[in-house]
Amino acid sequence: MCSLSVFADKDKALEEFETKAYELRMELVHNHTFDLENIPKADSLYRESVERGSVIGKLYALQIKYYAVANSGNDSLFNVTIDEYIQLAEEMDYFEEYFDATSTKIQYEMGNGDYSRCMFMAHDMLKMAEKAHSNLGLYESNLLMGQIFKYRSSFNSAMKYFKNALKYIEKDDSIPHFTLYREMAECYGGNMQYDKALQYAKLANTWACFDIYRLYGEWTYLNELFQQKDIAEFRKALAVSVLNDEQQYKSLPMDMQISLDVMKLVNNGNYAAARAKVMEHETESRQLGLLVLIAQYEGNTSDALRYLQRLSFVNDSIEAELLDSEL
Repeated sequence: MCSLSVFADKDKALEEFETKAYELRMELVHNHTFDLENIPKADSLYRESVERGSVIGKLYALQIKYYAVANSGNDSLFNVTIDEYIQLAEEMDYFEEYFDATSTKIQYEMGNGDYSRCMFMAHDMLKMAEKAHSNLGLYESNLLMGQIFKYRSSFNSAMKYFKNALKYIEKDDSIPHFTLYREMAECYGGNMQYDKALQYAKLANTWACFDIYRLYGEWTYLNELFQQKDIAEFRKALAVSVLNDEQQYKSLPMDMQISLDVMKLVNNGNYAAARAKVMEHETESRQLGLLVLIAQYEGNTSDALRYLQRLSFVNDSIEAELLDSEL
């Protein structure tokens, strides 16, 4: 018969192992996020976790691994790894881990343009959040549903989810407030409700507590001023913007950099150069949205109408394809 001290030693050894696993996960995920050299370290931690019977150790290992490959273009390895993580978290009712990983996977798939699949995953996440009575899960799933509808140019549907998400965040939590207000500003801008778009862009900036959020917030504010054709305010805001700094500008995603370049060219009256710059956008809908604005700034009503009609057709076609896929 084993004494109780044997079990105590075993529990203590497992606790020490899981503490070290947690520290490794914090180090690699936060400081070396996309480093492929993390993969063998994650695999080693996973094997040891299996030997010790540590579920949380397996989760730490899988998280290190899926973050390591998230930026590598290896879709297969990313999906196999994160799917195992999600399944394990769901089986163990580790709701926060489930929400975090599912959110990461949906963002990954949105980057690949697979909005139909994202819709189903976000819907499952919403149901899980309701089951768990989790404010975090309800916030994240409503945010994701809203983002999916926004990317599909279904701005009214997106707004419903963003407003729902606001119900589940703490009153003083800056990041969710910034994120939602910025998303809502873009939706109002997409619906050409520019006064409300500016109102929410300003609100987003008041909650921008970190440098990267300030960059996104300033870009959104400049974008809404540009869309509203308030060129005087646009010039004032641009003159004092941190985005004039080259390093800060390069911190933006490429599509935001291209759009900001277009705004600056139009501001200087370089319409031909602005139209050429627009074509660097990968999607036709982004190109057409800016071409409409450039034509309006030029006073070329016929071109603006032609681009707007084409934009409406492209957006309708995308929505129809997505609906067919979902059905």
